[in-house]
Amino acid sequence: NLLITDRWHQLLILSYLVFLAAYLCSFTGMLIWRLGRYRFGVRRIGYQRLRKYRRSLQTVPFWVLVLPMLLALFKRTLLGSGAAAAMILLGGLLGWLSLQVIELLREKIVDWYRLHRSGPTAVQKLAQTLGSGYYNANTGQAHRGHAMALVTMGFLGIIYLAGYWQLNPKSPLFEVPPFAYVLGLHMILTSLLSGATFFIDRYRIPLLTAITLYSALVYNTTRTDHYFSLYREVLPAPAIAEAVSARLALADSSADSSGNGIVTLVCASGGGIQAAAWTARVLTGLQESIGPAFPRSIQLISATSGGSVGALYYLAAFDPHRGLPTRPELLPGVIDAASASSLEASAWGIIYPDLLRIVFPFIDMDLDRAWALEQAWRRQLKPLWAQADPQKPETRLPMLSDWMRRTGQGVLPGVVLNATVVESGQQLALSTVDYPASDSSTTILFDRTFHRVYGDSADLSMVSAARLSATFPYVTPVARARYAGGGEGPLLPSWHIADGGYFDNQGVMAAVEWVQAVLKTPGLRARIGKILILQIMAFPDHQQMPSPENGNGWLSALIGPVQGIVNVRTSTQVARSELELQLLKDAYPGKIETVTLSPAEGDPPLSWHLSQNDIAQLRAAWVQLGDGTGVARIREMFNPAETK
Repeated sequence: NLLITDRWHQLLILSYLVFLAAYLCSFTGMLIWRLGRYRFGVRRIGYQRLRKYRRSLQTVPFWVLVLPMLLALFKRTLLGSGAAAAMILLGGLLGWLSLQVIELLREKIVDWYRLHRSGPTAVQKLAQTLGSGYYNANTGQAHRGHAMALVTMGFLGIIYLAGYWQLNPKSPLFEVPPFAYVLGLHMILTSLLSGATFFIDRYRIPLLTAITLYSALVYNTTRTDHYFSLYREVLPAPAIAEAVSARLALADSSADSSGNGIVTLVCASGGGIQAAAWTARVLTGLQESIGPAFPRSIQLISATSGGSVGALYYLAAFDPHRGLPTRPELLPGVIDAASASSLEASAWGIIYPDLLRIVFPFIDMDLDRAWALEQAWRRQLKPLWAQADPQKPETRLPMLSDWMRRTGQGVLPGVVLNATVVESGQQLALSTVDYPASDSSTTILFDRTFHRVYGDSADLSMVSAARLSATFPYVTPVARARYAGGGEGPLLPSWHIADGGYFDNQGVMAAVEWVQAVLKTPGLRARIGKILILQIMAFPDHQQMPSPENGNGWLSALIGPVQGIVNVRTSTQVARSELELQLLKDAYPGKIETVTLSPAEGDPPLSWHLSQNDIAQLRAAWVQLGDGTGVARIREMFNPAETK
């Protein structure tokens, strides 16, 4: 998906950056070849034989790098071939003009330096201090190649600084494709690491060793951790029985209730933006298909990873007075918000705040790629949250305490966003309801809810809660809690929170615990008819078991153990969830119905970026699913008379 473009400016930007990146690589290689002999005090390798091909030695690598990339961009773009060719040519032209500007600036700087040189200057002193390869003792001047390098880095630095302000995910001037950030990071690392290599290789210090030592020094002397912000708000979570009773009472008083006591528990699986978009599409699609009786029946949404993000947008559209999304025009907005790419924001966070944290580790920055990702989600959430209540539009985005209050009033179902504690591997439930404490008679430990870990006075932004649940490996860093703005409060655990998919990628465990807690509560069981456990799975069923293939023996031996560890996490969770649900149905015969809705086909991405083709495939998958047995079974439960 990184190479897919569906807008003309995206292809133009990528073509331009490809030219700059290829030039930087070829120029850096040529500079090292030309000046390496001075740095090491040896003859230049093949200098006499290759001197007359000096220009070709830089030009050929340039085109070897450029042409395959441009061909890949042309092949993967969704634009027409004519428009794509025009944008690539225009991007190349702009790149060529930029190189001419860089060369002109270099000549002007060198000419100015020669004109005003009247003795040792700061540049000469610096070059002399750096030693051979930088300073030419025969001429008493710095080597000219470094002037070109400095001008090039200055030119790229201007683009880099402009990107910090203009592409800030809080209010970006325009969107650039994620691969642009990859090229930007490539150019930054090429400049920094090639320069470091040229300097330290003289002392026979490998670059990897230098990076390792620098990282160890930074880790042991500075605060390099990632954090999420907690706020102070004293509001205990409502008990499950209290929340269920309040929501049942609201349903009983509503004319649009199904009237048959159906209770729906939604389990939304993880899987990046695919899971977010599919969760939003299924929930809004069922509401459009069945009517208000469906969202009014929802008593719990247990979501993990990308499913948490999709659930966040859907729940934000709930009317705080009627307990369901009452504005039909918001439902397409829920799907659009969940499908909107946020990989650009995460990439911005990597090449700006996260990179700056590495280069300048003594600066304590609150910004990182997780903050950037949250800003992208906040932009999408804000209009939904503001328009959900036509009587009193909300200005502040939801906090966990806000949704706990609404859950206690019955106007919002219980919400559990599942996360994982890195240090113990146990579940952390970011929940708006208070689950009963586990006892010795159960093997499922659900004690690690948010308020049991951080206390009743702790509060958390729901966007941050979704981010913690969706801490996609390496795209988002694992983080630990601290009070916002340096505030004080009870001592916080130093645990790091990771993606909920490590522990329960299907979100089933919270639903199982909910059923056990509710059906054991006197008075509640009689008020509940059927319990529908709706599993929203982001990926096709056939992907659970790939078709057998003849693999390479040595490769399987090399990566097999790691591949097995990674894959067994998913397979064991699926098997565990199926077993738990079957045991639950056996314990309460005739009371529980399970339905799983997943796309029939496709190979969607696991990142935070969907192309227009991916979005269209999800739309088609839902249309196809609407005629299937799963959706038909749900319709029959809510409207038995219409399906006969």
